[in-house]
Amino acid sequence: KGIKIITPGIRLPESSKEDQARTATPQHARISGADFFVVGRPIIEARDPKLVAEIMLKDWHKAPRQ
Repeated sequence: KGIKIITPGIRLPESSKEDQARTATPQHARISGADFFVVGRPIIEARDPKLVAEIMLKDWHKAPRQ
């Protein structure tokens, strides 16, 4: 109770894992119990960062809340 789960290493299914040993999609992170997720390079390095962020949020909201 009162503890939040933050999941790093979030990527979209079509994204490269780059140097991440383990990655998850936003949907998978939420299904697994995450309250928040952390995204770095997939957004920072995107041609359209806003679009990538919107796609990730849509993927997050597809998952049922645990």
